[in-house]
This record gives sequence, C-alpha cells and structure tokens, in this order.
Amino acid sequence: MPNPLINIGNAAGDGTGEVGPRGWLQKINRLPNADSTINAGSGDYTGTTEAKITAAIAAAVTAGAKYVWIPQSMLPYNASLVTFNTSVRMIREGGSPRYFDGAAYGAAGDNSTDDTAAFVAAIAGAQAAAPAVVFAPRPTVAYKITRLSITASNITFLSEKGTIFNRTTDLVANTGMLDAFGATTATATTLSSPAALNALSLSVGSSAGFTIGDTIQLFDQTLLGGQLAGPLEYNIVASTGAGTIGLKWPTRNPYTATGPTNITKMAMLTGIIISGGTWNGPGTAAVGDIIHCEMCIDPTVNNTIVTNHAGQGVIFRRCYKGLMRDNESSTGTTVSSHGFALYGTEGALVEYCIARDGEFNGFDIGNGGMYNTLVKCRTMNSVDVGFVVGHGQNGHHNILIACDSFECGNGGFQCGDPSYAGDQDNIFVACQDFGTTNDGFKLKSGSTRNRFFQCNSINNSSSGFSTDTTSVDNSFIECSGRGNAVHGMSIQARSRIVGGHHDSNTGNGIRVVGTAGSTDDTVIDGAWCKANTLDGIQVNSTNRVKILTPVVENHPAGKNGVVIQTSCLDALVVEPICRNNGGWGVLISDSAGDCARSRVRGGSFNSNTSGTVANNSTASVISPTDAGTFAIDTSQNNNYFFLSCGGSRTVGAPNESVKGNLIVFEVFNNTGGAITTTWNAAYTLAGAWVDPASAKRRMITFGYNGTKWIEFGRTAADL
Repeated sequence: MPNPLINIGNAAGDGTGEVGPRGWLQKINRLPNADSTINAGSGDYTGTTEAKITAAIAAAVTAGAKYVWIPQSMLPYNASLVTFNTSVRMIREGGSPRYFDGAAYGAAGDNSTDDTAAFVAAIAGAQAAAPAVVFAPRPTVAYKITRLSITASNITFLSEKGTIFNRTTDLVANTGMLDAFGATTATATTLSSPAALNALSLSVGSSAGFTIGDTIQLFDQTLLGGQLAGPLEYNIVASTGAGTIGLKWPTRNPYTATGPTNITKMAMLTGIIISGGTWNGPGTAAVGDIIHCEMCIDPTVNNTIVTNHAGQGVIFRRCYKGLMRDNESSTGTTVSSHGFALYGTEGALVEYCIARDGEFNGFDIGNGGMYNTLVKCRTMNSVDVGFVVGHGQNGHHNILIACDSFECGNGGFQCGDPSYAGDQDNIFVACQDFGTTNDGFKLKSGSTRNRFFQCNSINNSSSGFSTDTTSVDNSFIECSGRGNAVHGMSIQARSRIVGGHHDSNTGNGIRVVGTAGSTDDTVIDGAWCKANTLDGIQVNSTNRVKILTPVVENHPAGKNGVVIQTSCLDALVVEPICRNNGGWGVLISDSAGDCARSRVRGGSFNSNTSGTVANNSTASVISPTDAGTFAIDTSQNNNYFFLSCGGSRTVGAPNESVKGNLIVFEVFNNTGGAITTTWNAAYTLAGAWVDPASAKRRMITFGYNGTKWIEFGRTAADL
C-alpha cells in the first residue's frame, strides 16, 4: 500500500520518528493525517529521490490526498527537479503539517545549495491555500536564495529563531530578497474638476469599472524621478454614479495639480506578515531592497534583521497602514541604501526598529508618505541622515516619538526636500540627536507648520536645530541644544520657541534670522541660554520678534545676554533675567537705525559687565511734532525724544508705562527768546526745571517705578 499508517525508521534506535505506544526501544515514524497522506519513502516509488517525490505527488493528486510525507532520509532534495502541485502540501518527518515548510520542499540550508526553488514552491502552495503560513526552520548554516515573491493575500512568512538567508546574486532595482507585491489594475480615471481638502465625492471622467468596496489610489500623474509626484493617498469607493465616485473617508489632500490627477483601482494585498530571520544581501550593487512590501494593506514585518543591502533594508512602498516592529538594519559597502523606508505609504507604524551603519538614511519617509508613526526607533552611524521626513516629494502629518539618532554623517533628523514644497504638519516628540556631523534637527526650505516637543540635540558639529529660508511657522516646545559646535538653535523667522535649555554651544544659544522688512512675528518664550561662546540670544532681520521672560547668563567677556540687531523693527523683550554676562544684559544695536521701536520691559539684571540695557539704534531718537503739547508715544519703546520747541510747550504723559523703562528728553529752544516748558503730572522732577536759552538744549532722564516717572538725572547747564 502506498499509504501505510506506520512507517518504521531506517534502523532501530536511529533517532527518527517517535517512541512506540508501549515504549518500545525501536522508534517508529507515524504519518500525520494518515488518511490523507502519501508516503514518498514507502518503497512504492522508484528512481532518484526527486523522481520518487514527483511520483508520490502525482499519486496524491490521483487519490485526492492533501499531503506528501518526506522521511528525513530523503531530505534535502533538489526542488527544481520535482513537479509540485499546489493542491498537495509537502510535509517532512519532524515537521508540522500546519505549515508550508521550506525544508519539506527540499531546502538544504547548507549555504551552498540554491534553495530558491524550494521556497518558491512552498510560497506557491501557501498562496493556493491562503490563509497559510510559509515556514523556514532553522538551517544547518543558511539558506541561499535569489528572490522570493508573495503575490497573494493572507500569507505569513515565518522564520524560526536563528534562521539566516543569504542572497546568491546582486539585487534588482525596486525588488527585494522577499517581496510582497500587490498591483494596479487597468481601471483608472481622472478628475474632471479639482477636489478640495476633505472632499467625500470626486468628479471624474468616468466611474466605469469601479464598484463599492474597491481600494483606490489618488495621485497627481506627474512623473518625477520615476516616482509618482504630488499628493498621494488611499481610499475606499463608497458609491458610484454618472461621473462621480463617492469616498468612504474625506480626502486628505487638495487635488488641484496642473497635470491630470488620477484615480486608480488597486489590487492591494492584505494579511501579509513577515516574521523573523536574518536576511543578508550581497551589498555589491546600489539597487534593490531586502524586504519589499508594495501596494499592501496593513503589512507586518517584525523580528527581522536585514544586512548588507544595496537598497532599502525594509520598505513599504505605496502601502496603506502597516507595521514594522523589532527589526534591525545594517549595510556593508553599499552607496545608497536606507535602513527602513516608507515611500508613498499612509498610516504605517514603525516601532522599536534599529538602523545601524547605513550608507544613506537610517529611516526615510518620502514620496508622499503621510500619517505614519515611528516610535522608539534608533539609528546609529548612518553615512547620511538618521531620520528623514519628506525625501523626494512632500511628507506630512507624520509623527516621530522617542526616536534617537547617534553619530550620523549628515544630520540626525531632517524634514523636507528643497526640490518640493509642502513638507508640513509633522510632529517630533521626545526625539534626541547626539554627536552628529552637521545639524541635529534640520528643516529644509519649504518645511512649514512642523512641531517639535521636548527634543534634544547634543554635541553636534553644527547647530542643534536649524531651519532653511522659507521654512517658517515651525514650533519648538521645550527643546534643548547643548554643546553644539555652532548654535543651540539657528531658526528662520516666523517660528515659535517655548522653553528649553541652550547651553555650552560654540555659537549663540538661540539665533533667529529673518528677511529685512518682512513681517515675521517670531516668539521666544521662557528659553534658558547659558554659557554659550557668543551671545545668549541673537536676533537679526526679523520684525515684531517677542522675547518673553528669557534667562540668559554666564556668557563670556564682550558677549551679551540678548542682542537685537540689523533691521529688527518692533522687537520686544519682556522681563528678561540677565546675569553674569560679559557684555550687556540686553543690547539693541544697529548703526543704520533699523531697530526702531524696539524696547525692553522690566526685567532682572545682575552682574552684567557692560550694564543692564543699551539701545544704540539711531532710529530710537524720536522727534514729536512741535505743538502746544508734545505727544510722547512710548508704545514702541521710543525712549529718546528730541523736543524742538518753537515756543512754550507742555510735555505730555507717556501713553504706555512699563516698570523699569527709561525715557531721555532732549529739550531744544528753537526760538529767538525764552521758552517755558511745563511737565505733565506723570513726571516727578527732583527740582525746578530750567529751560535752555535760545538755540541751546538741555537733557533730562526719567525712569518708571511702577507708579510714576521719576527723574534720574539732568544736565546742569545748557549744551
């Protein structure tokens, strides 16, 4: 009979099979699912091992059996010489019939035999029986493979702990050692009119071929660098009509591109799980990936190690959702690889993954990747940037939480790509960069509305945080830059900096630079800058900057706590704490007079070498209109008033009084005779005022104590 219920081992006590039911010393082999199993080693088949297995498979097909059982004595074998049938599962002695076991399909695992055919056959069988599991038992050494592809849904590729896969040849661009590929279909249409943000219905050229429940991809058709450019997202068809497609969810992008905007039906894979194994690429070509999931819904890759790869270690491309967890990536001598990449992927979660020694970026979210979340990921020693959001097309609404970058070659965290606009609304929480060459956190041109919370940048060769021109409306909340070779923060205007410690940087603690004459509205609130080599806070060329309750201390000789200079109109410093600085507590300095209306309100000043506040901007000398009563406008910190008196005049009360502010009046007699100057009751003079003679002047200074403007001093004679 070709299907005995019991098959004894090769010899007594040879270690095969199980102990007999009565504890016999002779071990026996029992067939799993005996009524539906053909035994390839039964002796009923002749020829080579491969011929016997092929015959057993044919017999199983004829008999309607589900399994062919391979005894250990016939393993491994050359899978390329066997004719498999996807209706018959291969099972091996000591293996589980629940899996499509690569070893049962002939894989040798000796690191010299090409095991590709064995796993291709196992995957084919699993796809025919899906949902199913392809299993790679731990090999003697390693499995050698070229490329494995999953093209059906609900497949798990499970590797036993310690399993190693080695690539036999160079990788191929946009493929991997292990692929899971969905597909686009021939069904596509274009928008007949632009779709706004949050649209639930699309006006299309035709809805033919689309049905309720279809997964669709929306994108701008423009091709750039071989990748789809512009907005990209996924949705589900909720309804169809003449020239309309209803959506399950509101659109997340406005589709108003100049080129035609497409809606394409997707044959997306679902239920893809890749778990375990060390996957080693050849590392000899600058293309190809290790694990590549494309056009999949919610794929999972976990507990894998990917090494020596020329392309990406693990990549989700054009996927919706998905999970990467507990994976590790490193490369060898390649020139353009990322550890982990999310390209055109929406809503993926990446947790506890490590990228080390990469030749390009550790983690890369690009080509329109959005709504992705990275949690507790780490990159070390990447040649380029540790984490990139928005590489090659805009990336938005991505979140990075508690991610670390160590000693990378061209930055720790980067948001944006200068070639594209729209990298925005990304959030970085409790992320840290250490020892990076270049800036720790970098916002490229066009990156806007990004938020950083409690992020740290330490001991980098450039600035801790830096933004390019046109990178505006970004916020840094309780972020700190320490021990960096340039500045703690070097930020373009129209940003928000709240709290944070910036100390021991070779440059400034915080440096803000804008565009002269623009309206920038930068806010620095509650920042602490200490022991930096240059000034604590320096602001250049930005209008309406507000520096609120900063603490600036312990800066070296000639360096100030706060400096406002070069075209900073309407700057406001409120209640600064300035102590032990080698220059001024606050210095408003601009010989061209472009810091007009800049002012300081209140504050605490201790042991600053040059003094408390200096305003050297010539534009702070204000000449009110000569009238019966001079209007004294102090709302813009106009603290030096030149009063050219064409007759007897009254000096009006200041329209804004802030404790600690000073006013200097220069009274000039512009008549041919005597004048009488009357002071408003808001001023408390130390004694009677003596007016200057014709064509002469006198000066008097007042300080506001919270109640009155008290005289500080005056010239004793005409000038």
